[in-house]
Amino acid sequence: MVDAKDGESLVNGSEESAASAEYGSTAGGSPKQTLEEVYSRIGVGKAQYIFWTILASIAYFDTTEMVVISTIVPILRCEWELTLVWETMINVSSFLFTAISGALLGKLPDIYGRRYILSIALAALFFSAAGSALAQSKLQFLLLRCIVGISMGVTFPTVIVYSTEIVRNSSREIGPLLVVCVCNISIFLCAVLAYLILGAVGWRWFVFINAIPLVICLIGLCLLPESPRYLVVSGRKDEALVAVSKMAAWNGVKIENDVELVVHQNENLAPSPTSLHPPTEKRQSSSLSYTLVTF
Repeated sequence: MVDAKDGESLVNGSEESAASAEYGSTAGGSPKQTLEEVYSRIGVGKAQYIFWTILASIAYFDTTEMVVISTIVPILRCEWELTLVWETMINVSSFLFTAISGALLGKLPDIYGRRYILSIALAALFFSAAGSALAQSKLQFLLLRCIVGISMGVTFPTVIVYSTEIVRNSSREIGPLLVVCVCNISIFLCAVLAYLILGAVGWRWFVFINAIPLVICLIGLCLLPESPRYLVVSGRKDEALVAVSKMAAWNGVKIENDVELVVHQNENLAPSPTSLHPPTEKRQSSSLSYTLVTF
């Protein structure tokens, strides 16, 4: 018969074995490391600076699409003889649909991946923004600017979340801080650009010129790996290892290629359809949370 003391020892031993199996080496398998441990070894360097620059650029030209409307509405008022109702709808369309799409579509990056959804949203943002420069009526222009708002409701919160998932926990605030600062700068510079060229090129060319950099951002997005945190949570650990190995190489750091990455038990992300987590495990959507806080 096993007394209470022996029973307690058996329970403690089982817990220690489970913890060792999760975060240590497994018999006949690859040694396991948490993503935070790997990020700590990689540090903050060239990879993060490049990725943050690309993400901040996306946020910059994303924000200018908001400012563009306020600069050209006085011209549209005369060209299309806008009533107060139409002028108001055009002014608020992007803001309103950004908030709506952010709340409704905020879980998509948690399900299908940060980079994949960001690529689609950026493409939609470019075509709708550039297309609005060709609008032949106020209704066409309004509908296209609504699509601009829908796209922005996905791009901006995804950029914020993405910028926090490529670095260790202690440096996570750098990315969002940079993005927010760049967004505020873009408001001023877009107004300056309007002052310099709007009268010379007209509102259609002004809208199109502001949309062109989105193509460059879309190309730059190809340099970014998918978020390693998302990949690990989704069960795509081999892809996550490739992503962090690329970051480590850019930072001049060598990491082992035979480790298995695991997520820290306190990190919560919404699982994708391929996630290895049991369906009963509830996880908060980080993209949706950032969307609601932002808007």
